[in-house]
Amino acid sequence: MRTFLLLFLFASFCASIGTAKADFFSDISRAIAPPNLLQQIDRSKAQIKEQTPVVSQAKLAEVFEELGKIPEGKLYLLKAASDPCSLTETLDCKGLPSASIKPAIDVTLDQRKAIAAREDTIRTFYVSAGSLVVSGLSLIFSFFVFLKKPDRARRKTAARA
Repeated sequence: MRTFLLLFLFASFCASIGTAKADFFSDISRAIAPPNLLQQIDRSKAQIKEQTPVVSQAKLAEVFEELGKIPEGKLYLLKAASDPCSLTETLDCKGLPSASIKPAIDVTLDQRKAIAAREDTIRTFYVSAGSLVVSGLSLIFSFFVFLKKPDRARRKTAARA
């Protein structure tokens, strides 16, 4: 009877995991790190491009590409500078004024922060999910050990008698 109950509990646990797994993992990125932030940053990039004159939009797109290749430390240096276009060894402004470049630097930094935060959140979730699985397995193992202990106690008692 006890074995049947354990098998039934294990089968129902496996069935519930199997049905929930597909829904859970398909929605996990939306649940732990919503993509709305990255979409908002892309909209900010588009707004910055729209606010610049049509002649300068191609140059601004090149500046965005170049900002994507610059290390994060240098981006903070550019953000802190009053005139980022004066630091020609770090960034080529393609003849655009600093007032057009400053928002692009901020958006690039925000995008990198959002991507790093999202990756950290997803990594942390999987680490915690792994620890949950380990805890569950140890609980199941402990339960089976607990079930075996009364048998050993009965054998010792019977052997003494």
